[in-house]
Amino acid sequence: MSQQSTNSLRTTQQSPRANGSRRKKKMFVPSLLVRGLMISVLLSITVVVCGAVLSQVSRPYVIGAQQSSEIADKTNMLHQLDSENARLSDQCAYLSRPDGIEYEARLKGYLLPGERSLVITPAPTAGQ
Repeated sequence: MSQQSTNSLRTTQQSPRANGSRRKKKMFVPSLLVRGLMISVLLSITVVVCGAVLSQVSRPYVIGAQQSSEIADKTNMLHQLDSENARLSDQCAYLSRPDGIEYEARLKGYLLPGERSLVITPAPTAGQ
């Protein structure tokens, strides 16, 4: 080949660049499998992030429910203690009076001056 024909081949091969047009780059188009994996990974990350956010947002409500339950338990215990306190106050007032003192003393076996204690035993059976 001659020098001139070689130059003409070069100019024809370079002609698209010479007139200012650029070559189109081939864009990378992932396969369906790669796209599916990418979507799966993004969805997994989204679910994890949403779960973390949801757990942080719901924490005050969970704590509030626990505290409401504890308040109900403590209120119930307070009512029980109030009723027991009232019963013990009544018993204390009764035992401070003379008739309450006498009643408790007789339950323990004490007698007033001049009284005698009687002990009643069951009758013997025929075989004894």
